[in-house]
Amino acid sequence: MKCKTMLAIIACLSVSLSAGCSKKASTPKEVLENMAEAMQDGDSEAFVACFDATEDQEKLLGATCEMMSAMIKFEEAMVKEYGEDAVKKSGSKSNFSDFKDDKWLEDLEIKIDGDKATATKKGDKEPMNLVKKDGGWKIDAKDMADEKQMKDLDKALKMFEAMANVTKDATDKIGKDGYTAEKINKEMGEDMMKAMMANMPKEPIPS
Repeated sequence: MKCKTMLAIIACLSVSLSAGCSKKASTPKEVLENMAEAMQDGDSEAFVACFDATEDQEKLLGATCEMMSAMIKFEEAMVKEYGEDAVKKSGSKSNFSDFKDDKWLEDLEIKIDGDKATATKKGDKEPMNLVKKDGGWKIDAKDMADEKQMKDLDKALKMFEAMANVTKDATDKIGKDGYTAEKINKEMGEDMMKAMMANMPKEPIPS
């Protein structure tokens, strides 16, 4: 997945679902907030609605939301049970939990040019693109739907589903007898690698 797509993926807030993408976003900032809210709540339908996407791209976006939502819940549960270092030391911390309020928006430079806009995070070279359609702002799905994954959509969907299941299984182990943060991280890492390798989309064979 492109580096710039992480800007969208990690933008996670916790606010009421009624403010999600069921309504039109009047500004680029608002659609980013709505997208983040849906991600935090694990509402793939509301998440997908924040994008200007084709039917196949919507499928991939929905699977992405399910997987990332599972990872958010995993990190939160790990920190609650074992402390901040439980995730930091594992090397898997994705910074999802850093986006609990509107402060993450302060790191974005949003530029509007007619019916198009860009949102660039400080330190990133490539922006995320947004478009205004039918009176509301949406995120360009091309910044989220990786081209290689789109070429082998079924495989990509299976990969995200498998990764979400691995994450949910790891979350269920948190706090149980016989499990430490180190053991959970180790087993999750191993299972995640197996899930990715078994379902990773293949590069097309050159003709």
